[in-house]
Amino acid sequence: MKDLRLPVREQTDGEEIQYRPPTVYRMRLPDMASETKKAPYILHQIVTGNDRQKHGQRDESSILVRSVFCVYHPMPFDNPDEEEGMLSLVEVTERWRIAVLKTRVLDNRYSLDIDVADLEALYYPDNMAPYYIGEFVSNWTMPVIPQDFKYWIS
Repeated sequence: MKDLRLPVREQTDGEEIQYRPPTVYRMRLPDMASETKKAPYILHQIVTGNDRQKHGQRDESSILVRSVFCVYHPMPFDNPDEEEGMLSLVEVTERWRIAVLKTRVLDNRYSLDIDVADLEALYYPDNMAPYYIGEFVSNWTMPVIPQDFKYWIS
């Protein structure tokens, strides 16, 4: 998404609108009280983890990841239509979706698992203009920990 330039909310009145790619955060925004000031951004959060073994089968480990997308799109006075903001959100989410479906493996360890759960999108229908928010939920398989694995807590 390095080549994607989206509007950034002006931080002070009268400041000229700047453009940049979405910033990516993991697990939390640095300052939750100012989540709208961070737009555009992508936030990846691990929601749940699951370890299981069915009788006679290998162990399985997986995590559910929630990826939140937020864009800012000011409405021009001559065209107060929210369509452009929603289209910016769709552009960001579609680029991410296509990249994930093309790659399917991250860091040679984590695999997208759409056999277990769908890659599911949700676009928030609430009128939050000039902010537009959506999310994807994805399931990823994790490396299985062997039973003879030595781990210690110091």
